[in-house]
Amino acid sequence: MVTTVTSPSLLEELRAGGNQEAWQEFFQRYAPMLLAIARGVGLRSSDVDDAVQETLVAVLRLFRRLDQPFDRTRRRFKAWLRGVVLHKVRDVQRRALRAQRLAEGMATCIDPHAEAERAQAVFELEWQRNRLQRALDEVAREVDPATFQEFELYALQGQNVDNVADLFETSRNAIYIAKCRILCRLKETVARLEQEEG
Repeated sequence: MVTTVTSPSLLEELRAGGNQEAWQEFFQRYAPMLLAIARGVGLRSSDVDDAVQETLVAVLRLFRRLDQPFDRTRRRFKAWLRGVVLHKVRDVQRRALRAQRLAEGMATCIDPHAEAERAQAVFELEWQRNRLQRALDEVAREVDPATFQEFELYALQGQNVDNVADLFETSRNAIYIAKCRILCRLKETVARLEQEEG
């Protein structure tokens, strides 16, 4: 996964038409998040793919229509993307529900306010997960691979510290120290990413 935040240079590259690498970077960063959001709001698997594809197409079209660089002082990219994602997810939800109701011979009835709140909550959760994953990827590249594996097994997967120490032929204390250092670096990285997002 790409680990840098959505930089102004990437946004400008996308606005200018974007090359293959720029769109690939954007896709790698946001497609998993879009999939998780579509699943999180309860779309069926066939509708999940539609929602992701429609969102990516909308982003492409909207970027190409921008006549000037994305202005982060007027709006944050996160808020802009959230609007696009939630709009497309709601479109797919409405179509799917309408098709289901028609097939069952029932009237279409949804609570748009409740659906919008749920979708916003899912978006925020997935945005934070995406940020945390980018921070983990970044920190993993900065530390010794074996040390990061110890951290993953002990701190992230919850394995017993004695088992991890035995596996890596190290002491429990070394595992505790590695966990503490990596968590500190992870907090710094997450804070930096949040700040760069605006």
